[in-house]
Amino acid sequence: MISIAGDRTKRISLTGGNIRNCHISVTRLRDLLPPDCFGAANKKNGAGRPVVIHLEGLNSTIETDVGRDAKTGRPRSHFRERGWIRKFFDLHNAKAGDVVEVERLGDREYRLRFVNETDAPVIDCKQGDASRVIRESWVKSPGSNCMGSKVAACEDAHMPSLEVIREQAAFPFNLAAKANGNGAAFKDPAFMENRKAPVHRWVPWIAGFSGAFVDSVLAAYLGHRKSALVLDPFAGVGTTLIQSAMRGHNVVGFEINPYAALAAEAKLKALRVKTKTFDSAIEAMRLDARSWRNGRVATAVAPQAFQSRIPFYSENVKNQVLHALAFTAKITDDRVRKLFQIAFGSVMVSFSNYTYEPSLSTRVGAGKPLIEDADVAATLLEKLRHMRADIEWLRSEAIKTRPGNGKVYSEDFFTGNPRVESGSVDLMLTSPPYLNNYHYARNTRPQLYWLGLISSPEEQRPLEERNFGTFWQIAREKDDVPLAVEHRGLQRILAVLRKLNPEKGQYGGRGWANYAASYFNDCDRFLTVLKRVLAPGGTGVIVVGNSILQGVNVPVQDLIGDIAKMHGLAVEGIYRLRNKRVGNSITASSVRSGTSKATLSESSVVIHRE
Repeated sequence: MISIAGDRTKRISLTGGNIRNCHISVTRLRDLLPPDCFGAANKKNGAGRPVVIHLEGLNSTIETDVGRDAKTGRPRSHFRERGWIRKFFDLHNAKAGDVVEVERLGDREYRLRFVNETDAPVIDCKQGDASRVIRESWVKSPGSNCMGSKVAACEDAHMPSLEVIREQAAFPFNLAAKANGNGAAFKDPAFMENRKAPVHRWVPWIAGFSGAFVDSVLAAYLGHRKSALVLDPFAGVGTTLIQSAMRGHNVVGFEINPYAALAAEAKLKALRVKTKTFDSAIEAMRLDARSWRNGRVATAVAPQAFQSRIPFYSENVKNQVLHALAFTAKITDDRVRKLFQIAFGSVMVSFSNYTYEPSLSTRVGAGKPLIEDADVAATLLEKLRHMRADIEWLRSEAIKTRPGNGKVYSEDFFTGNPRVESGSVDLMLTSPPYLNNYHYARNTRPQLYWLGLISSPEEQRPLEERNFGTFWQIAREKDDVPLAVEHRGLQRILAVLRKLNPEKGQYGGRGWANYAASYFNDCDRFLTVLKRVLAPGGTGVIVVGNSILQGVNVPVQDLIGDIAKMHGLAVEGIYRLRNKRVGNSITASSVRSGTSKATLSESSVVIHRE
């Protein structure tokens, strides 16, 4: 079934056959597609001119045309390129009856996303001054009953009011919910939900957890209490901090990655942004951008120390990028300038010759074509308007609960923790880097360099060396790393690892044993500090996943629980939150191919200072 949600948008109800065969019907989308995108039956005989489709949630795009039936010459009922559909379906846990929406963004550019069939139709408002919101649509997060604003409140009489937003947007906060010793009240921690949630969606992030999960933890361990102090030692892009502050609690966070810290701080201070100044800056960029593609030379320069295997941007795109950065640098309001910076950081890879898969890699390496040209301003302005709308939503939410105060420190927790008074933290909620070797510093290099947050490899190196647990690429080069904690089970795991694949040298088990030892040494340091800062009766909730290194299962959650007990902390329980999948390229585990009996999962370790 296909329903029309506007002149530029259509919705398709998926069938069981669509799910099984990795197929999205385009039969009734033909009037939405340009006529020249329909090619011959065989691509070798003449492909159509491809269209670009942005896949919501995957932070990536695909290019495809539509082939024709060899006998009838009629356009086929599906896109020619279909390899991406399974990944898109799996990400959103697609099932028969789910609805996807195809929205035309430009002459050859589209967005594909999952929606709720009962969502209000997309309605375009008339153009007005920059402070007015352009349009409104509603997205229901998969597997939840929370609604999120896609752009912002529209003054059209047919659109939902802010009162409706207050009732339907945001995450449910049930103060009656309690863990009751079994963690049953905890919501799904998957960060995927944040990709559609106001404010949280501003910056895509590979890890972290959902705002709904934070709410469930706040309800379970703080209840009706107001103005508690909530700590996140590994804040990432600020989910714990934002959600806790919106519930009236004071927050403090530490984040070693300057880009993530910038995002967390900008979100935390969004309520203090002067919206008229923000609106004026958006409008000024729109006007300035009219000459970005006509040959005008930009005043900004590309970061000289930033290196990539292939040109990060094509020349056409790079000139536009430099104009965007030059414009942003001239914004005098610090809070507004930071919003423009994180807006650029969140979309900058989408028009580059690189892609997240989930690690940063070339588009060619991922089987995607290079991007020779793109409308940088259109992408950036769309992001800024989304953010402007979310700030409006945030202000409406703040009417109900007076937000707490907060601070984000752009430094690692081990050096910065003296800023936190002993015995002052009522709830610590965090998800430290996992034992899965995702290299945050290297995967955010584009943002760090192009936003001017670092300017040389010498500035990048400390971010890698002082990261929690360091990285395998660093640990593998060291001599045997001794384990700082006395734990026989962990010592046996490390001993087994060191004996594996000796012919590979530092790339074999010895390198991975060093990596694991470094990780658990930092776990020991972390729990030592946590005991100091937790208030008597205070709670710590640590979300971690187990890992498989060289085929050896490492029960991270159980080992952290044991180390916590060694430091005199009480362990309430270790609660399984969800099962997960990890690629063979990282774990060499054979889990995905079904040859391993190990289960990869994510758990919360709940501890108390008695």
